[in-house]
Amino acid sequence: MTFFAPMQSAGIRRQIIEFHGNFTSCIATISFAKEPGGPTAITRSIIDKRMVEIQSITASNANCSVQNGNVFGGGA
Repeated sequence: MTFFAPMQSAGIRRQIIEFHGNFTSCIATISFAKEPGGPTAITRSIIDKRMVEIQSITASNANCSVQNGNVFGGGA
């Protein structure tokens, strides 16, 4: 599963989630790209909603797990 999240200007974030065969665990890969020589990217912080400038992003040891249920509807 791949998600793309454009920045307000000059960049994009790509999130890839690879599920293992039994769907009980997964690995997440997050990367950031901007035009070579372009300005820094500007986006809204998901933590405090303020605008932030991003020059680079590095993610490591990202992993996830899968549980029964519906996160949107609650219950199992």
